[in-house]
Amino acid sequence: MKRRASDFGPRGEAVLELLDGLKPIDLEGARALGAAWMAADPTARTAAWQQVKVAAASSGRSAALQRARDEVLHWATTWQGWAWGTYGLEGVPQGLASADTWSAAAPAAMDAAAAEVVADLIEVGAYETLRGPWVSATEGLPGSVPEHGDAD
Repeated sequence: MKRRASDFGPRGEAVLELLDGLKPIDLEGARALGAAWMAADPTARTAAWQQVKVAAASSGRSAALQRARDEVLHWATTWQGWAWGTYGLEGVPQGLASADTWSAAAPAAMDAAAAEVVADLIEVGAYETLRGPWVSATEGLPGSVPEHGDAD
């Protein structure tokens, strides 16, 4: 089924742009995304997620939030499958590293997508906290740096 902006709430166009930004991410980009997420402040991330959850629930965007997270999971698991599919060609170490790399990249992409779903309802600091790893790892790729809460 084709994704529609309306599947992701009032910020659907921005969410789709971010999700489309997943496509050009290669193994090195996934490594950078995972590393950026691991380097971010987990306390600030937890506080930002609290804002996301409250905003999504109070605005009726919980389903849109879940759809965005599901899209990211699909991306990560599809690429993991690809990595394992090339296992025999690239060797065991590459196959194992690839699956771990995509798994490590998924939380950063989920954070960025979640922030986008409710960007107009959360504080700028929460938005930047959740988008920060995405922005630093995907600079120059489609969907990398929209403004906080910009109208579509």
